[in-house]
Amino acid sequence: MASIADTHDGAEQGAQVMLGGIGLQFAALVIYTVLAAEFLIRVIRDAPIRESNLHARREVDTKTKTMILGLIISAVLLFIR
Repeated sequence: MASIADTHDGAEQGAQVMLGGIGLQFAALVIYTVLAAEFLIRVIRDAPIRESNLHARREVDTKTKTMILGLIISAVLLFIR
């Protein structure tokens, strides 16, 4: 919208749409980061929300640790951007 606008008002409207999209992405990233951090803290402390007798606690394997590290790095880089 902003790049094909013929008038200043059209360009301004396009800029506002882009800014709104960036804000929405940032809000989603913040929510994701908070939920992921809460999950990781619960895994590390072995403190589930509710107790369950169905599954015994397992150690986090190397592949899962690598995935978690990748998610942390990508979230940090997205915040910097």
